[in-house]
Formats: sequence, C-alpha cells, structure tokens
Amino acid sequence: ASGSKTREAILPRFPSKLTLGYVATCLFMTGLLVFAARTCIYDFNDAESSRLDSALAFYGVYHRHPFNQLIHFVGVPIIVWTVTIIGAHIVVVPPPLESSVTISGIFIPKHYLNMGTFVVGVYLAFYCSIDLWGAAMYTPFLYTYYSTAIRWTQEDQQVAASIAKDKPVNWMGTGRLIKWSLILNALSWYMQIHPGHRIFEGASPAVATNIGAAVTTAPLFAFYEGIWFLGFRTELQQKVHALVDQHTVELCNEGSAMRVCNEMKGAAIGDHHSMEALSLKLNELIQNGLMDAVNSNGAAEKHIPNLSVSPESSVDVIVPHVMHSDHFIGYVWLVGADSGDVIEAKQFRGSEPPSLSTASLAPGTKVKAISYCNLHGLWQTDEVIVGGKSEDTAALEEMMKRHSSEMNTIGASEKHTPLLSVVATDEMAVTVSVTVPHVMQSDHLIEYVWLKDLDKDQVLSSIHATPNDQPSLTAKVPVGTRVKSFSFCNLHGLWSGEEVVV
Repeated sequence: ASGSKTREAILPRFPSKLTLGYVATCLFMTGLLVFAARTCIYDFNDAESSRLDSALAFYGVYHRHPFNQLIHFVGVPIIVWTVTIIGAHIVVVPPPLESSVTISGIFIPKHYLNMGTFVVGVYLAFYCSIDLWGAAMYTPFLYTYYSTAIRWTQEDQQVAASIAKDKPVNWMGTGRLIKWSLILNALSWYMQIHPGHRIFEGASPAVATNIGAAVTTAPLFAFYEGIWFLGFRTELQQKVHALVDQHTVELCNEGSAMRVCNEMKGAAIGDHHSMEALSLKLNELIQNGLMDAVNSNGAAEKHIPNLSVSPESSVDVIVPHVMHSDHFIGYVWLVGADSGDVIEAKQFRGSEPPSLSTASLAPGTKVKAISYCNLHGLWQTDEVIVGGKSEDTAALEEMMKRHSSEMNTIGASEKHTPLLSVVATDEMAVTVSVTVPHVMQSDHLIEYVWLKDLDKDQVLSSIHATPNDQPSLTAKVPVGTRVKSFSFCNLHGLWSGEEVVV
C-alpha cells in the first residue's frame, strides 16, 4: 500500500510501505540503468571509427535480415515505451524531499521523479554523447514516450483512488496499465528473439553478447533504419554497413554460428573474404542500385581504379584513395567484361593500400576493375583487353610514327610533359605512376597517356582519357625495366618524359 488517498495530491508517489513487487521492480530497472550507464562511458571507444559508427555497427551485425530489421523497427520502440510506463510507477523520492523535485512540461502534468525519468534521461545523455543530430531527431520520440507514460499512469492511479475511496492505493494503481505494458513488452521481446533472430537471422540477439550495449543502441538503430529507408544520411549508412561486413567476417572467423557465416562459406581469417562471399557482395551492391550511379558520386581521380596489364598478361589494380577509419576503399574487384564473373577480389581494412594483382590471364580476356568507397559508392574502369594489341595500343603506335618529328616542341612543356614517380616497390616489381599536369576540357585535353618498355618496344599500360578523367595511370613493372612515359594533347601533339630504369 502507498498511503491514503487524502495525502496523494500528486500520483503516484513514494509508498509509505515498501512491498516486494515495488522493491524488485526498482532493483531490476536500476540494474538495467547501470548496464546502460557503463555502455555510455566505456563501450564503443574504437580508435578506428566514431562512437556512433561503432555502436550502430555492433547492433547491425546481429540484424542483417530485412524482416528482422522490420520486427525491431516496430518492437524496440514498444519496449522502450512500456519500460518507461512501468518506470513511471516507481517514484524514487521519499516524502521529505518529494515536494522539491516535481517535474512538469508541455503535455506532461506535474509528477515526482521516477524510474521512467531516469530511463529517458540515460537514453538522451548517451545519444547526445555520440550523435547530436540523432539525439535532436530522436528527442520528440522520447518525449512522447515519457509524456504518455506520465499521463496514463496518473489517470490509472486516479481511477484506482476513486475505486479505493478512503483505502490505501496500491503503487500499481488498477494494475491494468502495468499488465498491458508487460504483455506488449513480452510480445515484442518474443517477436524479436524467436521469429527475428532464431528464424530469420539464425543468430543469437545482441543482448546475449552485451546487455548494456544492446539496450542502449537498439532504439537509435531502429530510428536510423527509418532514416536510411527515407534516403537520409546515406554516407553514415554506407560506413556502418562496411563496418558490419568487417565485424561479421571477424565473428565468422572466430566460429560464430550465425547463418550468414554459412552463406559466406567460411571466409578465411585476415584480409580476404572467400571469393564467393566477395562475389555475393558485389552482386548485393549492384542489386541495391549502386551501379546506377557508378563513377558519379565524388572525385573520379581518387576513386576510379588504375588498371595495368604486364607483358606476361598479369593484371595489377591500384586505387589512389586515402584509407582512413571513416573514409576508405572497402573492396576492389577484377571482373570479366563479357561474363561479369569475378576473377579476383579483395576486401580492405585499416591503412592497407587498396590494390590487387592476378596471375597471367588468357590473351584476349576482356576485364575491368571495380572499387567500392564506403562514402561514394561504386567506381569502375573502362574495358581492357589482356594480351595482344587493343585498338588504343595500335592507335598509339600509329600516333608515334606520325608525330615523332614534332614531339616535345609545340606548347608549354610544364603542362604537357608526363611525370613518372614510384608509388611502391617490392623485390620483383616497382609500381609507378604517370601523371600529366594539364587541363581536361572538352576542346583542350590530354587524350592519351601511356608507358612503354623501351627494350621490348612494348606498351605496358595506357589510358584513353575524356574531359571527365584525370590524365594519369599506374603500372607495375619488373625491377630493372627501361621505361619512358608519353602523352598526347589534342592541340599540342606528342610529348614524352625522360627515360628511366626502375
């Protein structure tokens, strides 16, 4: 019993006699808040990504299936709301202090400090600490949960008081509000754990791994699923999905029983997925419509892979992109231009340069390279023919014959001379970059850049540039090779760099 009706001007209030149910509920909710507070302070402090990215990625690993996401999108707000309702019944201020700590607001009648207040406060504090924008957008939802919880709790207590008349009123009021809150709460948990995780996801829920992290992150994740569905904050979505893929592979390599691990066919520990998993990832991105915006969302010179073919018909791909924790190339694929099959692929994490190499391919194979940036989507090269002479190579040889007499004579040398620099080295080969510091306009541009092996009289790598491209290429050549770089301007003809032995 919580005291007589006559002294309950504001309902509910701290009980004059503590009951087992009241104490047990208070202790249970206090335990949840302690777990949540620990998460707010200690978890998601990953040095390689922001706390927001880490928090959403942690939860996203266990919520990959769209039906499971939909269940959580509905169920998680119901759980937060019903917990707030139950917490609104647990007043935490004893009578000597209660009059000095009343709370009220718009659509919120005057009431005493309660466990529901702390529930909403912890969520708001945590979200403000990791994402002010998300906290600001989510605050109206928290406010709605809290205001309805207080109003409905007070209405239920007033009904109980009118029924009890002069008798003490139980802290649960009529009990109907708490009963329906518990039913909805339990149903939401069941829908998430059984259909959501057991059937659709084939994995244990995140709460089984980290209670505090799951409880605090779930509402924000569900909120952002809605935000992403509406097309907002897509850059954050891409970063989180890339981290989810990385963390999923790590869990699978550690022996996780998630269904997605079986789908990935036991990806190898380290820097690579299995080839099948990497092929599935490319197909997933294409099905999600990213190929519709290929080569259009960002700076082409930083995202389009540089593809070069060696005299032995091996292929090297390098992407001249930064590798930061929040902006990186996540994947590179080499695919058959005719078949679309993945020939070679690699996933990247940390500061590893985004590059890959293949063994010798069959002469005449048509290939293209595709890269995926976590912020700017898919990028791809033009088609390249392995072995033999492509149309561009034949055109270059004819061009050199026609313009050799006027090479390096028409125009400003500082704008046309190709510049060769070493990008990377190993015991057997050197990766070089060739760039031309020239404008790229529709009526004045560098049309071709190529690198030639002088000893074998063979073009090692070439590009046919357009006004939207950068006049540059990257090639991997054997140590000791004597090379020379060339460029061709549509107005000022043929230019060459110095002869270099790499």
